[in-house]
Amino acid sequence: MTSTLYNKIGLIPKQKPIRVMIMGQPGVGKTALLVRFVTKKFIGDYDPNLEKMYTYQVCMESETVNFEILDTAGYVQDESCNLEMNMRWADVFILVYSITDKCSFDDCSRLKFLINYNKKKRRLSTKVRFRRNPFKLPY
Repeated sequence: MTSTLYNKIGLIPKQKPIRVMIMGQPGVGKTALLVRFVTKKFIGDYDPNLEKMYTYQVCMESETVNFEILDTAGYVQDESCNLEMNMRWADVFILVYSITDKCSFDDCSRLKFLINYNKKKRRLSTKVRFRRNPFKLPY
């Protein structure tokens, strides 16, 4: 309770939002699932080519948690550059598939591989950036 009060008046820096990326093939229901979660309403019509950012705030154990949720347009193989950039942005991933489309389920394996590959690449680049200079003398 006290930390929330301090947070409101600016004495404690605000928590960094948790960045969530929702992914899956086109037409599997990513936006429907997300809009239902955020607004508690079901909306039937969506633009399948629209990539949109949602913010969501929830109070858990008397602390406010902020989410930034990226609703991706169904990715095609050609858009891998944008997909990888968004994967590096996100902290959490939600993979969505259709229970009536085995291809959408199989695609989750590919997406999981890409997520692991990009996260590993990001960790390696961070380690290289912060590694000490090997040519610097210790004195």
